[in-house]
Amino acid sequence: MIRLIWSSDELLATEATAEACAEVGDDAELLSVDADNGLDSLNEALFAGSLFSARRVVVVRNAEGLSKSGVEQMAGALHREGQPDGVIVVAVSERVPNQLIGALEDVAEVKRLARPRRGELAAWVIKRMKAAGLTPGRDAATTLIEAVGEGLRDLTQAIDQIALRTGRGGRVERDQVLDHFALSGDQPIWVLFDAIVRHEGPKAFDTLRRLLAHGDEPLPVLGAIVSQVRGVIRAKSVLERNTVRDSELAKALAVSEGRAAVLRRQCGRLTWDWLLSVHRLCAEADVELKGGDDGSGAVLPAEVVLERLVAGALDA
Repeated sequence: MIRLIWSSDELLATEATAEACAEVGDDAELLSVDADNGLDSLNEALFAGSLFSARRVVVVRNAEGLSKSGVEQMAGALHREGQPDGVIVVAVSERVPNQLIGALEDVAEVKRLARPRRGELAAWVIKRMKAAGLTPGRDAATTLIEAVGEGLRDLTQAIDQIALRTGRGGRVERDQVLDHFALSGDQPIWVLFDAIVRHEGPKAFDTLRRLLAHGDEPLPVLGAIVSQVRGVIRAKSVLERNTVRDSELAKALAVSEGRAAVLRRQCGRLTWDWLLSVHRLCAEADVELKGGDDGSGAVLPAEVVLERLVAGALDA
């Protein structure tokens, strides 16, 4: 099986990749090639025998960034005989990667995943709620979209949170959605951190201000940011030591598979220098919020300290 997965949305591409890997078998060895780092390791991944499993899956990520010569190199490799049980090429971009599709369509199944349009988004949320074992009320989906925005990853994580709180078979109405997110200013802390990771400054500052405006205390907000940073550090340590699936990463970190997938994506975006720099910024903010080195009292208002932390993380 050779499959090219293209989507304009990262969540849809990630889920389709996981499904394709599962088709080969849970016991198959997973090898990952990051096209952003070149394709020098591609032939070894494709044709080297495995000592650990009879079946192998090779996932080539970030293929949307390949140059013309890179596309030709990949096409040449995938047209050779002796492929592993599964080869999955993943491209996530707003524009259709026509050059990549044209080079692989005679050897690979091309799977295009369209992001639901705005008018289709509520139906998509309802379907996801039902898949999570929830019974959505009339306005639950539209209320959730209003609360966390139109990002598919944000909506999926929000549905997971509601399902955890409500329990399988629980009915979700508009008031329950609002109650669930009220303590986080209608924008959970992971939305703030994800905006920082993506360098989406306006969204990050808007989310922070909403958190504070809805009554979240500065120290718990800082603590939640520190927890997010440490989560990525732990995940990056695991991923750099071993090639693991999301399910294995989730088990190692004691988080859900959905959360593990988010951490994997964030690890790919964040360097050790960035993580250590932001961790240091968090430590400095913690000292300021607690009254300085001598405990005599904070010099700057708490909201300014947090805004400066976010600004520093965006610039790091």
